[in-house]
Amino acid sequence: MELSRVIRVTYKTAWLMLHKIRNAMSEKDAMNLLTGTVMVQSAVYGRPYNPSVYRHAQENPLLVGASLDTNGQAAQLKMKLVHKKNLLNKHILRSGTEVFAGQHVDLTESNLLVAAGRYDRNRSGLLNTLFTKLRLWINSTFHGLGRKHLQAYLDEFCFRHNLTCRRDSHFNETIHLCCNAPRITYDRLISRIAS
Repeated sequence: MELSRVIRVTYKTAWLMLHKIRNAMSEKDAMNLLTGTVMVQSAVYGRPYNPSVYRHAQENPLLVGASLDTNGQAAQLKMKLVHKKNLLNKHILRSGTEVFAGQHVDLTESNLLVAAGRYDRNRSGLLNTLFTKLRLWINSTFHGLGRKHLQAYLDEFCFRHNLTCRRDSHFNETIHLCCNAPRITYDRLISRIAS
């Protein structure tokens, strides 16, 4: 809404512009695999509607993964929704972590540590903190999101985090991405089906 007000376009036009930028960020994210010491753990975006093992439709399980630098900080970050076929209620099945690792981790150059259980003793305080920052950013800026476009916002958050870690210019990198990203239409953006 702020962009539509500032540049004097409709909400729909501003929404499309921002989602095209997020799509470029997602394309860039897909090209960079996690390497080195990689930690992965589960998280759930959305209000926990009931404390049982059963998942509410507005609870969105995801995996948070990071390449750790020599100081144990997240040098590169990825957060990916877990497909429903890789869930058993709120529990992420091993197949879910295997899909994440296969798509987002360079397994030939990584030492992979996974803590997918809710009460796994190997869970990382660093990854919990980063996920909390994501949740606060989404809820304070956008007042919550549904599953359909959530992955685009996860990718934007990670893109920004990764640029900050590399000390790259957010503006310059975003402009470069937008100029080189493949074209995506409004129909394709709105037709995404949350899995």
